[in-house]
Amino acid sequence: MSKTAIDVTYRLATLADLELALNLMQEFYAIERIQFQESWTRPVLTEFLQNETYGQFWLVEAHQAIAGYGIITFGYSLELGGRDALLDELYLRPAFQGQGLGSQMLDLMETTCRRQGIKVLSLVVDHHNPKARSLYERSGFRQPTRDILHKWLEPQPSMPS
Repeated sequence: MSKTAIDVTYRLATLADLELALNLMQEFYAIERIQFQESWTRPVLTEFLQNETYGQFWLVEAHQAIAGYGIITFGYSLELGGRDALLDELYLRPAFQGQGLGSQMLDLMETTCRRQGIKVLSLVVDHHNPKARSLYERSGFRQPTRDILHKWLEPQPSMPS
């Protein structure tokens, strides 16, 4: 657990935080226009929280309230020089945005990765979120010269319309 000068506390989520984490994720997904299906997310998040080799789910508390969360997942890339990480999700509730917490969370994620010997931290930002993109670019993130493509190897969950 670490604390910053403006009374912000970061802690790793545990399985005891599952309901809170799901609620935060649902809030974030609604804002980001990502379909949220609890029957898909609950077992995946449960598995994630039980296996620290997959990554870390950080909760951020400010003014004695849950302000948001950040998730980093761990990988390995020969092209990128070994261990790498993906900043999979970063969310601050609207009441906590614009106070420097996003930058602090990025610093925490970078520090965590460096301590683990991770050489590259990547992230995905939605085209409709220029505010987040600006934050990431100010923190040193740059768009690579190649695109990331996805192929589902199993059927995607059926999402409600």
